[in-house]
Amino acid sequence: MYPTLRKPTKEAGATGQAEGWLVTFNDLLTLLFTFFVLIIAFSSVRGEFLKDAAASVRRALGAETAGAARILSPLVGPLSDREIETEKARREAERELRLAALHEGLKTVLAGHPYVFCARIPGSVTIRIPAAALFDPSSAALTDHGAALLAAVSGPARGAGAFVTLEAPRSAGDASHRAGAAVADFLTAGGGMSPERINLTVTPPSPEGGEDYRPVTMTITMEKP
Repeated sequence: MYPTLRKPTKEAGATGQAEGWLVTFNDLLTLLFTFFVLIIAFSSVRGEFLKDAAASVRRALGAETAGAARILSPLVGPLSDREIETEKARREAERELRLAALHEGLKTVLAGHPYVFCARIPGSVTIRIPAAALFDPSSAALTDHGAALLAAVSGPARGAGAFVTLEAPRSAGDASHRAGAAVADFLTAGGGMSPERINLTVTPPSPEGGEDYRPVTMTITMEKP
């Protein structure tokens, strides 16, 4: 006697469709997970950013006060490993050593200009040059002496791959902007520095008006300000 074949019921068909949809959905999630794993694998890891992100996740999920901390700790714990802190300290020490070498080089080239202030503080080197030593008194044009002075500064800064933030002297009208632009243009055209490594800031004129003979300030750092 032959077995009787039964047609699938409506409920069975519906279950099969649901299972097929779940398979597709699981494949999509797997592909997304793989995509983000590859992004992280090929990116440069910055320990301080990862630690902040991990702390944010823990706060958002209530992991600071709930039992979820035990679940998340294997995921976010490695982000605060001693190796990351050691690498961060090593990079900071290397940056300070490069700044110290740059400061010594600048002091050497500026030794014949006692009116130029050059000092190193943690994270940067500051240079202040009197405006009278750079510009023509009747205009914002650089003098030959000023161009030679900027060339002496730009050489070590360019060689160290540093970033320079310029603060132009405050003056009436647009003379301050023109003076700052003249220095920035020389550092790129005459000093060979990349424009992306120079940032120009102009202080607004004083309420009393008139000229302000503050020096041109150059803050040199190893990281983009």
